[in-house]
This record gives sequence, structure tokens and C-alpha cells, in this order.
Amino acid sequence: MSVHIIDVDDERLFRESEWIATGKIYPTDPPQYIQEAKIQVLMIPSEFAKHFPNSTLPVTQFLQLPLPRVSAKFLTIKPGILFSHDQPTTDPTCLLTHLLPNHDFLQKLEMEFGQAWFNGSKSIRDPRFNDGKDRLPLWTIKAWRELLNISQKKRQWERSYRWLQEESRQNILDTTTQNVIASAFTTLSSIGWDCCLPFQQGTVSTTVFPPLLSTDWLNDDLINMMMEKLSTELQVYPLLKDRIIIAPLEFAGEIIANGPSGIYVKKKGAGLLFQYEKHMKEKED
Repeated sequence: MSVHIIDVDDERLFRESEWIATGKIYPTDPPQYIQEAKIQVLMIPSEFAKHFPNSTLPVTQFLQLPLPRVSAKFLTIKPGILFSHDQPTTDPTCLLTHLLPNHDFLQKLEMEFGQAWFNGSKSIRDPRFNDGKDRLPLWTIKAWRELLNISQKKRQWERSYRWLQEESRQNILDTTTQNVIASAFTTLSSIGWDCCLPFQQGTVSTTVFPPLLSTDWLNDDLINMMMEKLSTELQVYPLLKDRIIIAPLEFAGEIIANGPSGIYVKKKGAGLLFQYEKHMKEKED
């Protein structure tokens, strides 16, 4: 009998023979080597991941893609019954056309996965199809999550695109507004639906843009991106850059949190207050 060892970056190696189907309880706070082993078990193979839409695909083309819809049928099923000790035997590409579980059900499934994995589960069964005879790989859970996220982002872009279309049909638009709308359509035909943006240290993507094409409030990411853009442009004005600071929303939060006492402590979340105080004092000297 061979011993399956998963090599992870930790002091210990994860040995299935020590943890899987041995009656152990999945830890509430698992050590790093167990977390890394779990990540590897749920990792989506590159052969399947290539079916996901490329993040650089223009928004207008992304909206034409057929994506699986979200199902409500899982609401009457207990997540635990989806785990099976059988080996996976079903072609996972069926996931690209089958209905997706909704967010709440998938979240419960993800929470139960750790213990089901420790209990010896090797596959996922979907009772909605083929009388529940299909056996899909455990990484189906991760694939469902990825497809659900993509589907949700597509709905956000669809909503914004419809809003732009409705605005373009207004009979009272002046020339400037017409040109802006035309420019927006052109942009949506060129920018990727989920491309990384050079703001907030690369942590945001074009998926933050849909609220701009709606009557929704601007979210924190958009406001911080605007502040970052203004702050960058300010640097080309020597007489202004040392006298003016354009701060992110976090700065307002620090003022609100520390304002009542008038005393701010760096360890309690006043990093920007200290940073800007130091900056102003240095410029005064």
C-alpha cells in the first residue's frame, strides 16, 4: 500500500494515512500544512480552468458568452449528501452547462468540506442530474465557486450595459452627453471585463466599473481610485504637491475613529494621521 504524501511549505508533511478516513475531526483552526493540503485537493486543473473566460476579453464579447445559470433546487438538499466515497468518474466539463448552486448553499458546502474530506470523501455527487449517479472530482466545489463569481460579475456588467442602452435612447440628450455615451460603448468594446488596474497596489480590476454606468452610489474602491489618480496628477505641480495631500477614504475613517478624543494612537489605526503629520512637519522645517 502506497502512502500519499502532499509536500507543503511547512514544518510537517501532510500524510493522508494520518488524517484521511482515520476518524479525526477537522480542526477549527487547522495548521498551515493542513490548509495547504486542502488547497491542493481543491485546486482546479489547468485543463479545466482554460474553459473560464479570459479576463482580457472585452466586456461586449464577455456579455455574449453562455454561462451556467444559478439554481434554487439545492435549497431543499442537505449539503452533506453531495459528498461520496466513490472515485470520480464523470467528465467535469458538464459543470459548464449544468445549473450552479446558489451562494448560500455553496457556502455551506464549503464549510462542510473539511470534515467530509477527513471522513474519506473522494468525489461530489449532484442529485439533480442523472439520478445522482455522476461522480465529480472534489475540486468541483472550487469550480462552482469560480463559475458563480464569473456569473455574478456578468450580471453586474449586463445591468450596466442595459442602463447605458436605455440612456442612449433618451430623446433629450445634448451633443456632449451623446458623445460621452458613444465613448462609453467604444470603451466597453475594448477593455477586458476583469483586467487588473494600476490602482491600490494592483488589488482592483475592471469589475469595479459597473456602478459608474448606473444610478448607484460610488463604492469605496472607485472613490479611492479617483483620489489616487488625483494625487498622482498633483505630483507634476511643484508648488502644490508639498502643500496639498489628497487622501484615501481610510483617512476619513481615522478622523472619525480618533476625533472625539482628539488623541490618535498609531497602534489603534491612525497610521495615515501620523504619516501626514510627519509630512507637514517636515515641510515646515
